[in-house]
Amino acid sequence: MSVSLLTTLSGCLDFRPVPWQEPNASPEMRTVYPDADTTVSITAQGAQAVGVIVEDEDTVTFIWSLSRDGYVGTATPIPASEHAQGSQIKLAYDPGLDGQTLTCVVSDGLSEDLTFRWQLEVL
Repeated sequence: MSVSLLTTLSGCLDFRPVPWQEPNASPEMRTVYPDADTTVSITAQGAQAVGVIVEDEDTVTFIWSLSRDGYVGTATPIPASEHAQGSQIKLAYDPGLDGQTLTCVVSDGLSEDLTFRWQLEVL
């Protein structure tokens, strides 16, 4: 148990116990597709889905970005269970994506973030 030190209006010290609080756990990776740190091939035949599902008791945010183009705002939520939350983007054929790195940062705002990356290849 910790003790807080407060000064009262009369100038006296007041020692009050502070209840112990467990540190907040980081989001935990549940599913990533395709596997992180791999190359994602995008062809003219159809859009390539990239997604992340994590488990966390807190509400999490998913921030998707491209190394040259910046923030990607087209992500959609993936329905999951009570504590599992997910996000997915679909990458359509675009020669400008070739050679870029796609990054997804997952944060609950209270603990360490999770970061996932993919290299993009347009065929």
